[in-house]
Amino acid sequence: MYEVYISKRVLKNIWHMPIPVQRKMVNLIDDLRDKGPIRPEWPNFSKLVSDHYHCHLTYKWVVCWTYRQQGNRIEVIVQAVVKTPRIEIAIRGKIPPKLLAILEEEFGDEMQLHADDDDEMVDVFETAWYTNLKKQITPGMNLKIYRDNYGPAQNQLGQMLGGFSRRHISHLEHDIRPIPSDLAQKLSRLFDVSIEKFTQ
Repeated sequence: MYEVYISKRVLKNIWHMPIPVQRKMVNLIDDLRDKGPIRPEWPNFSKLVSDHYHCHLTYKWVVCWTYRQQGNRIEVIVQAVVKTPRIEIAIRGKIPPKLLAILEEEFGDEMQLHADDDDEMVDVFETAWYTNLKKQITPGMNLKIYRDNYGPAQNQLGQMLGGFSRRHISHLEHDIRPIPSDLAQKLSRLFDVSIEKFTQ
């Protein structure tokens, strides 16, 4: 298990995310806690520099985190919406020279650096945002999030699980049908997540 902390600034900005994107953020945080900082199953995951990583929750929403090996601590340091033509990126602490060079090369004179005083880190699992949203996420919502991350279409997932129709998978994702325990076990193994993601 890893500790996951989030800056108060990021926590304030999370409320600007659409609710479906916030649900994905909760699942990403759970994956970081359960499986660590290397999350290649999340869209566009990559290592930025040294101990900094990122992935896309959607086309426009990006999350960055850093891993501190002391105490197995992961810090979610950035949640950004990519807007055109302005892009805003925030980094906690000292910016590594290599990352700064990449940003300067990409953005040139348009890049501006600003200090932020609200970088205090808090345990994300103790925040009202996390606990309240976690309660609202259904097994079907989790199924959709992880299916989207891993890429199979509904009909492909149905075949992988033993010949279920696209419609059946759609009904599971929309919580029209509950996910049976044997199917929850298969999904848990397939997506490498806790079975509790797919049970009531």
